[in-house]
Amino acid sequence: LFISLSVYGIVFAFSDGIIAIFNSENNTELVPIAKTGFEIYFAGFFFAGFNIISAAYLSAGERAANAFLISIMRGLVIILPSVIILAIIFGINGVWFSFVVAEMLTSVIAIICMTVRKNK
Repeated sequence: LFISLSVYGIVFAFSDGIIAIFNSENNTELVPIAKTGFEIYFAGFFFAGFNIISAAYLSAGERAANAFLISIMRGLVIILPSVIILAIIFGINGVWFSFVVAEMLTSVIAIICMTVRKNK
């Protein structure tokens, strides 16, 4: 949580400088798009950190199937439909937000995986 808050704070504080690094042509139309994108996209880091730690926890606890489920959900199964659907609905902001939605939904799955145990 601390690392996510730090990254998010750095992105907010230094977004203009970060954007300038990648905007070598000084395209003024790119700056507001990127700034909004940063604010949306990096909110997903709060959930991403939880998901990564959850997958590692489950893997270490010999629950590899659940760890794999978390990994595949966040990296493929949820993100792809999220990008398509949210882009249609919200345009470019939907593309940025798809990462956040995928990580949030994966967090719900991770919580379920960690709280529900099969009887051996």
